[in-house]
Amino acid sequence: MSVAADKPLNWNVIFANDRQSDIIYEKLEASNYAARQGGKVIALTAPMPAESRLCFENGFLLDTLHGWTEPMALPADEKIALLSDPDRRAQLNDDAQQPSAFRGIARWERLTVGEVTRSELKHFEGRTIGSIAEEQNQSAWDALCELVVADDLKTGLYPPAAGDNEASWKLRQSLWNDDRCLIGASDAGAHLDFLATFNYSTVLLEAARDKELMELETVIQKITDQPARLYGLKERGRIQEGWHADLVVFDPDLIGPKEITVREDLPGGGWRLYGEANGMHHVFINGEEAVANGDFTDARPGTLIRSGRDTDPVSSLG
Repeated sequence: MSVAADKPLNWNVIFANDRQSDIIYEKLEASNYAARQGGKVIALTAPMPAESRLCFENGFLLDTLHGWTEPMALPADEKIALLSDPDRRAQLNDDAQQPSAFRGIARWERLTVGEVTRSELKHFEGRTIGSIAEEQNQSAWDALCELVVADDLKTGLYPPAAGDNEASWKLRQSLWNDDRCLIGASDAGAHLDFLATFNYSTVLLEAARDKELMELETVIQKITDQPARLYGLKERGRIQEGWHADLVVFDPDLIGPKEITVREDLPGGGWRLYGEANGMHHVFINGEEAVANGDFTDARPGTLIRSGRDTDPVSSLG
């Protein structure tokens, strides 16, 4: 594809985990093969451990468990009735333990309670389902069902983050410096309540500083100029006379992601994961201030970038 189009091609996504390092480097061989053919293939790599959020309300990812596709598509009241029935929910758990691509998420005791909506359940936030079950002298599955039913299915549940150990951070550092990789893989909020990779830039800046993995100037170049040049964004990605004034002013000692929260601000009462940043002072887009002293202004100076008008031609040989 890259050779035929004479364009660079990127693929999603590498989440660094030292237990999969051999597989990761095997996949990166695609870049070497492409280069020998005159093409250019780049892997997007996320700068943080893989962390997802499960919720019985929408059932996303849970619906991949064996026999769970139809139950997770039920209306809320029918789903609550299912999870409230001891016999039916026992069968549901038996199904979940059968082979499937993501069977690991059915190790219920390992899930951590993130957010609950009912005040009387707030004391469960931050605890694992296993510890709650032990306290209540129940199985982890029964404890989980009772909690999510009491919370109208809205409870946020977090499996253990994959790749949050020293060896994985060393692997991550290696990938950041690998010419076959591009740091990124933001979902820009598209997964709504499942993933929060939209804060990857501040996660990267914080991790590079605190773990001493990369110099600040290098980090900035890798998340601004490098992707701009790969995709051919015209007059963007660096501070240069005559270029678009897209500027960020931040405190390098404080920069980092704020805690992810839930916001119910989508049409029809829908909700999403949301996060801001510490140490972010000013943001200028096309020369207009969109963030002033850490707060959003009313300015909306952005524009949809179109191929050809806002890009320069790029070649797989470039």
